[in-house]
Amino acid sequence: MTEHSEDLSLEEFTRRFTIAAIKLAGFETFEDGSTVAAYCEEAAPGYFSDPLARQEGPEACALEDMRYWGEE
Repeated sequence: MTEHSEDLSLEEFTRRFTIAAIKLAGFETFEDGSTVAAYCEEAAPGYFSDPLARQEGPEACALEDMRYWGEE
C-alpha cells in the first residue's frame, strides 16, 4: 500500500500509474503505435474508482494491470 494513496486526486493517481507502467514496461509505445501513456489515461480511472484498488496505490495497480498486457 502506498502511504496516503487514498487521498490522491485522479490526476495524481493517473500520473503515478503512468510513470510506473512505463518504468516497468521499459517502453513508451506499444507495437501497434499507441502509447502507454494514452492507455494509462483510459485504464487508471477504473482502478481509481475502486476504493480497494486505490488503497493499494497507483504503482500496485499499474503492475496488476500489466499482468494482462499481450493477452488477446
